[in-house]
Amino acid sequence: MAIPVKDCKNISAGYRKKVHVHAKHDPNNAHITEILDSLKQRLSVKSQRLRQYKEANGRKQQNKLFTTNEKTYCRNLNENLTLYWNCSILMDKTIPFNRSHVTFMNKKTKNTFLIDIAVPNTHNLAKTITNKQYKYQELANEICSMWKQKAAQVIPILSSSTVVIPKSLSQSLTRLNLHLNTYIQLQKSVILGICSIVRNFLNFK
Repeated sequence: MAIPVKDCKNISAGYRKKVHVHAKHDPNNAHITEILDSLKQRLSVKSQRLRQYKEANGRKQQNKLFTTNEKTYCRNLNENLTLYWNCSILMDKTIPFNRSHVTFMNKKTKNTFLIDIAVPNTHNLAKTITNKQYKYQELANEICSMWKQKAAQVIPILSSSTVVIPKSLSQSLTRLNLHLNTYIQLQKSVILGICSIVRNFLNFK
């Protein structure tokens, strides 16, 4: 359907008026270079918003798939990613602590994450975080050397038995490119696990 000439003129006039405005409190653009600069800035802002939305939506879909069907999530990982869980990592030399809960390796960026999960008492949160990082540091160094990785990071994921989370948890989730609200699923799992332990204990008695 063709647009009438009168409407085209109105659209053109409105667009010209819009491109001459740089910002609310700045003077209007008077030269073609100023107009191009304003358009480039607007395009950059919109593209950044679109990119952020795309990344956030992708993380949301991945988190949803992981919580509903872990096997499908792991199967969908492409060939550039390798995921191990609850398995020992064999090295050239004997390492006393070579079994983290999850070992995630990105072959494309050459980054490896050693993820260890724990549910200590509330007053032991800070101590447990330090112990986890020190415990797997030797393994991380060997992975960098043997697997030719740029970096191997030890990432502890902790929640206390009373569902208190440390401040470092948000940093750990960010480093893993996970949504910050993932801690809610972690707290839910801790509560269900504690309820199961108490139920088994009461049934045993």
